[in-house]
Amino acid sequence: MTYSKPFVCRKPNCNKEYTTRFSLRRHLVTHMKERKFGCPKCPRRFALAQYLKEHSLIHEQQKPFVCDFPGCSISFRQAVKLSLHRKTYCHSIFIITKVDKREQESESTKFQLLSERITKNHDLRTKRSEELIKGQANSTIDVD
Repeated sequence: MTYSKPFVCRKPNCNKEYTTRFSLRRHLVTHMKERKFGCPKCPRRFALAQYLKEHSLIHEQQKPFVCDFPGCSISFRQAVKLSLHRKTYCHSIFIITKVDKREQESESTKFQLLSERITKNHDLRTKRSEELIKGQANSTIDVD
């Protein structure tokens, strides 16, 4: 499912797109030179209080957003990272449901397909989680 993103940043070399005017306005603040919100524990400064709040979790070694999927306990500093992580689980649930509906296949074939797909999705989730974790490390870089 693709969403229309009619709100576009017009700053040179940016052109990021957003689904809401609010999201675009929040983004535009990042282009401002003045960063009002300073971290008391390091020299970093932020354009929005929310960014400082998320950054402070690094110093506190906190990851308050925890996956509630059975058997998974990975946690994140940002809600959006958890949301992306959850989408990988939704995808694997869809595949399991799709396999279960194949009545023409024998039970052993279904089990084998299901096992292979679960393993494949587990590997995909692990890879995406690692990418998200790397993304968290890279997201601490200040971009003007």
